[in-house]
Amino acid sequence: MKMTSHTKENAVIREVLHRLSSFMLALLMLAGLVPNLTISALAATVNIDVPGLTAESSEDATWSSGTTITGSVTAKEESGCTGNTYTAQTRTLTFTNSSGAAALLSFDYSLTLSGGSVKVDGTAKTVNGSFSKKLEAGETVAVVITSNEEDDTATTITISNLKLTEEKNITVTFNAPANGSYTVDGTAITSQTAITKLTTDSFTLVATPASGYKFLGWKDVTNNKYLSNNAAFTTSFTESITVEPEFVSSATAVFGVGSHIFQDLNEAVDYATSSGESKIVLLSNGTLPAGDYTIPK
Repeated sequence: MKMTSHTKENAVIREVLHRLSSFMLALLMLAGLVPNLTISALAATVNIDVPGLTAESSEDATWSSGTTITGSVTAKEESGCTGNTYTAQTRTLTFTNSSGAAALLSFDYSLTLSGGSVKVDGTAKTVNGSFSKKLEAGETVAVVITSNEEDDTATTITISNLKLTEEKNITVTFNAPANGSYTVDGTAITSQTAITKLTTDSFTLVATPASGYKFLGWKDVTNNKYLSNNAAFTTSFTESITVEPEFVSSATAVFGVGSHIFQDLNEAVDYATSSGESKIVLLSNGTLPAGDYTIPK
């Protein structure tokens, strides 16, 4: 049978359509696999030297590891006829208790929001502070940072003193207060009191200053540092220490550098300079004593 030119063209067209259909089907099958492939490719392990604790970042976030972990995110910038536009971006760091047993996760954090936001375990954070939570085996805690949507300044969190502490008994000693009062788990502390709990249990502390005074912070006397400047404070402890509330005159100005608290501006400046901190925060209004003060560049 003789094939005409028209018949040959139809055969070629049918062959092309058949191959095109097969190609499109292959693309659709591949597209169904892409999300899983993408997630695996973009998720990355962040190296941390904490036995029993693993950390994984999402998307293309930059989480630097070492003695501290720093995460940073900026808005996505696009150029258009009317100028640049910005879209907020979100990045996540997930900690997992891989120790095989219940343990206490704890760390300090410092923030640079720049119009963005930070959430730790689902709770928004606006000032520097500490976090602790009991994690069962395999349980996770997520740190989520979101940029602003106005410019290219970064939203940043720096995590330090990262620990995963086994569940064990510790004894916390609470000193008698001066210039105020306070309670631990609803019980008033009037004299030195020792309380024993598991590291995975929490303590709720509430301080009330006397007339003419204001609350400065909860001080870890053992390690000579402040735990928080919030009068109502719930936390867990990883070791046996001595804690007391500090109250100062209502006229005292209080400054913060990272998680450290100062009544003397020069001391705050010296610490900021030596530790590489770029910001001193006025935590509480007050009168600056007469004297000489140098604010570094």
